[in-house]
Amino acid sequence: MYKIGEFSKLSTISVRMLRHYDQLNLLNPQLIDTESGYRYYSSKQLKKVNKIQRLKELGFSLSEIKEMLTTENSLQGYFEKRETEVEVELEKLAHQKKMLQRSIHSLKYQKEPLNYHVQLKYFPEQQVVSLRSNLTSYQEEGKLWSILYEELAKEKVNLQQLGQHKAIFHDKEYKEKNVDVEIQASFKGELNLNSKLVQVKKEPTVKAATVIMNGSYHQVSYVTESIACWIEDHQYKIEGKMFNIYHVSPTQEKEVEKWVTEICFPIV
Repeated sequence: MYKIGEFSKLSTISVRMLRHYDQLNLLNPQLIDTESGYRYYSSKQLKKVNKIQRLKELGFSLSEIKEMLTTENSLQGYFEKRETEVEVELEKLAHQKKMLQRSIHSLKYQKEPLNYHVQLKYFPEQQVVSLRSNLTSYQEEGKLWSILYEELAKEKVNLQQLGQHKAIFHDKEYKEKNVDVEIQASFKGELNLNSKLVQVKKEPTVKAATVIMNGSYHQVSYVTESIACWIEDHQYKIEGKMFNIYHVSPTQEKEVEKWVTEICFPIV
């Protein structure tokens, strides 16, 4: 038998934590001397200690560990549940990492004055091929373009016939999930499609405040700030759905610095 201090060294667990385990009925002393109050542990209890430590390393709480060590149920269910929790945690961490990278990237823009040139433009009526869908997130827009190209390829459409590429964001507010996005590619001449997914239609003339943005999409919040200030200063109002025109898109160019995107807000 070992005194609590000795057992603390053998188990590499502090005396304070051993007392806490005792209070939780997770790991009780083998014997408590009624006269001195000394707590004694057995070497056989080290096996249980090792199980507790391993389960803590896997991220289980002490209450969960107590349940796991006292239940007769298989541990597999607990492990599978924890695996799912870890996957969710990893997604959150990945999102936080992206946010940190954006924050680091944005520091250089905060150090420099905003210098985005806002233009008033009139976009003429256009014939377009259109594909609209609800996406899990804005990052999935590329999948929509892939579907559009596949459908046009089935119809044996010459992609060289296509002109301006743009995405329209139909939601009335910013959404993190289940976003309503429509992509369009303009064309000239005649185009008849049998596709059930892709529409051929006319887009009306649009008056918009726009900024041509070079490089990373991390700048978008600064671009929209410039546009918002310009719209107020010139006493316009937003009327219609925001849209992006892709002059040089990620599908055309892998180098981020070479991307060219026009951010557009329809106004009246």
